[in-house]
Amino acid sequence: MEMKLMIDTWGWLTLRDRRETWHNEVNVFFQDFRMQNGLIYTTDYILDETFTMLYPRLPLSLARSSTELIDKIINQRYVILEWITPNHFEKAQVQKNIFQLFCPKPRRGEICIEKKPPPNSIAP
Repeated sequence: MEMKLMIDTWGWLTLRDRRETWHNEVNVFFQDFRMQNGLIYTTDYILDETFTMLYPRLPLSLARSSTELIDKIINQRYVILEWITPNHFEKAQVQKNIFQLFCPKPRRGEICIEKKPPPNSIAP
């Protein structure tokens, strides 16, 4: 089975900021995942937020090298960049509405797994 990983803003920031509590663990996980040829994804929305947060958070030289490194690994196809199109966004909104309808916000520590949409419901 092919392994897949989605890196969000926190993941990118943690990979590049040594002050992050989980920096070492995330780096090891990322390198191991790459060695296993897993598919790594991120989105243009995530990168927009990441780049916006890197510059005030890190020294200029490290922020700049971080954005260059992320660009490089995307260009080398180590990470697949998904562009969020209006169609993607619309599907996410529909999915969110279905989830909220059949899984109201659980209390702290609970996971909503009991309720499922009826078989004839519309899903993306």
